[in-house]
Amino acid sequence: FPSHDIIMTTQDELVFTSSDFGVTWSWQFGDTRRAWKGSAISSNGQIQIVIHNRRINNQWSGGILYRSLDYGTSWNTLDFGNVFEEGINGVAISSDGTVITVVGDSNFYQSLDSGVTWTRDTRESQFVKTAVAMSSDGSKQTITLKNPAIYSYNNASWNNVDTNAPANHYIAMTSDGRVQLLGSPPSPEFGTIVTGK
Repeated sequence: FPSHDIIMTTQDELVFTSSDFGVTWSWQFGDTRRAWKGSAISSNGQIQIVIHNRRINNQWSGGILYRSLDYGTSWNTLDFGNVFEEGINGVAISSDGTVITVVGDSNFYQSLDSGVTWTRDTRESQFVKTAVAMSSDGSKQTITLKNPAIYSYNNASWNNVDTNAPANHYIAMTSDGRVQLLGSPPSPEFGTIVTGK
């Protein structure tokens, strides 16, 4: 039985959870050495992910992913900084928790086994990856970059999509991945992508 149904991270280096649909919140963990960047949770709450960048000598360096496989009762870490020194900026997870994608300052990573093993993708490594969204089954994904382009994932194939828009920083999509919403700060400019069925 899930102990948490919502995870929230803050810029004040804290992580909170809620088990009553956001009515009340409980502090879980966090300290000033961490810059929490995002979170994701499977539909039943069993698999939970929180990502942050670590502070070394007053500078942010390298990304770390916290993962729980038991509804948030216990957590283990995956230190992306041991693989490459870059920050991580976003995470998405499929409904059943098996597919996880993490985007970073240069690369993006994908796991098809709930975070046990990871594949690094280095395409467009000169551009910061800012966010990722995923359909409920993980077969459709979109990654936004700090340049006028996005990457669209359709059944295990990544494709570059030119949006003819400013650099995209935020992305959301419907559970089937058909309708997607892009947002670009600071003067919000939004665009909608409708993909094939």
